[in-house]
Amino acid sequence: MLRAENLGIKPAIFAYSNTELRIQENTSLHIAFVNGNLMGNSREIKSGISARVYKNGVWGFASHPELSKEAATSSIKSATDNALYLDSREKRGKSPLPHVKGTIEKEFYTKKKRLNQMELVTFVKEVDTYIQKNLKNLTSRTVSLRTIDMEKSLITSTGTTAYTMIPRSNVIVSLSTDKDGAPVELFEVFGGFGQYEDIFGSPDELFPKIDVLYEHLMKLPFTLM
Repeated sequence: MLRAENLGIKPAIFAYSNTELRIQENTSLHIAFVNGNLMGNSREIKSGISARVYKNGVWGFASHPELSKEAATSSIKSATDNALYLDSREKRGKSPLPHVKGTIEKEFYTKKKRLNQMELVTFVKEVDTYIQKNLKNLTSRTVSLRTIDMEKSLITSTGTTAYTMIPRSNVIVSLSTDKDGAPVELFEVFGGFGQYEDIFGSPDELFPKIDVLYEHLMKLPFTLM
């Protein structure tokens, strides 16, 4: 898990009493079939560290793309220097912020066995195959799976810590047809909060919902272009 203490970061490295260090890592996945062709199949991780320091009514900020104790130390130093510079220019003379200490932990990892990338591709392909075989008079179709796990860790100079992992998983189905010689498209987003395994099961669970989307598309009396 992405926690500040796992990087060896403790409040002792903070130079000023009102300092915050935030660590974040987003893991995203995208799989897409367009008219039966696999057009997207990627997994990406983006991460970084940011620090902000309060000094007499102003905030100094700095960030770094790496996840390491060295990057955290560098960000805190830069944020501190920025706060000192702004304070020398603004001269607001405000009091220090009140010290608050607490702990917050919210993580929503699935308890089920995680599927690998190939199994997820198979899921999306089966949904696409159903549309191709059962829904007629379509000019194009797109089925995609998008997931993101947003992991964040916070530690402050007063000893407050927070850790969250917020996931989202969505299957997006887009269907197109022709009405009076012009294209008409409808799409629906299925899923929402949670990791894939907690939201989706067998592909056929989506079929009735896709049928409803198709019926709405076919009943449109005019184009929406």
